[in-house]
Amino acid sequence: MAEALSEPESQPLIQVRELTTSFYSRDGVARAVDGVSFELRRGETLGLVGESGCGKSATALSMMRLLQAPAGRVDSGQVLLNGRDLLQLSEAEMCRVRGDDMAMIFQEPMTSLNPVLSCGYQIMEAIILHQNVSKQVARERAIEMLELVGISAPAQRIDEYPHQMSGVMRWPDGREYFGGWANGQRHGQGTLLYADGSMYSGEWR
Repeated sequence: MAEALSEPESQPLIQVRELTTSFYSRDGVARAVDGVSFELRRGETLGLVGESGCGKSATALSMMRLLQAPAGRVDSGQVLLNGRDLLQLSEAEMCRVRGDDMAMIFQEPMTSLNPVLSCGYQIMEAIILHQNVSKQVARERAIEMLELVGISAPAQRIDEYPHQMSGVMRWPDGREYFGGWANGQRHGQGTLLYADGSMYSGEWR
């Protein structure tokens, strides 16, 4: 029998076991994820590669339990985060996991921001909700997040709206990534899921 590894880094942070996801419609059932299994340890990066429509995003959405019900449904499998099966948690418990332990950066992250609220407010709102801190502390941490993703003069720009940030940070193909990246990084720990990992090859502007 193999000896168990004792170092925390040797233990999987995430274990996906035989994950199966389907989408149901009047035309029938479409199997989007078919028995996917993988492990991810702290500090590692894992890329799922495949053609459009092969189930990469559906895998990430299934892990985060963000599938649009009742059409999308996880049929079977396990998603273990630090040994806890996310598929068995209540929605209230899962809400605490999202943001604290896992976050997702969508393919068009700027569309995830409310256009009538400032970018800083939206980052602060999530920090207050998950970390139970004062508005002042949340504002300071939001400024740190803006600085982390390369926004110049973050203390002055924190009150800008999404359309004012638009174009400030783009990947080489022109897509914006500020909103999702800043929100995804706001806690500095846990797991980040990218809906389109190719976006990560961009450069700051």
